[in-house]
Amino acid sequence: EDLLISLADTRAKDLYVKQLDSLSALEDYGLGTQAAILKLGLQALGTYEDQESHDAACHVGIAMTIALLLRGTRHHARRQKLYIPKDIASTYKLSPGSVAKGEPTQALSKCVYEMAMLAKEHLDLAAAKKIPPESLPALYPAAIPRLVIAKLETVQYDIMHPDWNSMSSFMKLRLPLLLLQNRMLGKF
Repeated sequence: EDLLISLADTRAKDLYVKQLDSLSALEDYGLGTQAAILKLGLQALGTYEDQESHDAACHVGIAMTIALLLRGTRHHARRQKLYIPKDIASTYKLSPGSVAKGEPTQALSKCVYEMAMLAKEHLDLAAAKKIPPESLPALYPAAIPRLVIAKLETVQYDIMHPDWNSMSSFMKLRLPLLLLQNRMLGKF
């Protein structure tokens, strides 16, 4: 598996897609992007062949992708790109135009909630894996989706909420502490 090629191919395909069709397509995007980067970390650590580590990297990568795309939704929407998949958007009757305008809606909050719960599910699946200690550094980035989900909970999954704008400062303060805590406790 050539991870760098996979990463480049997935990003290149993304240039021509305005909105993913389904949650499954979103998960595939995560496997081709963030999970590929985490698996490169496993290669560097010499634990890529460990199946549990590999599976955990896939789950963490998908969770990271979802979290980072949710974090960037407002930015992407202003550029006519929406990473909330069509299947979820249509279920809740989300208007891409309202997202582009920065309008808070119940439909948007419901879509964000569903995506955040999918990210949390992937984090839980990763945490259930039996990971050798040597693989842990590659999986420390799992702290990012955990922080994003925690922040989403505080704003009731409303990514148009004024407090959501403080996400960057929230991450700058909490992320280094969470990474240190995870390292000291030997978890991700």
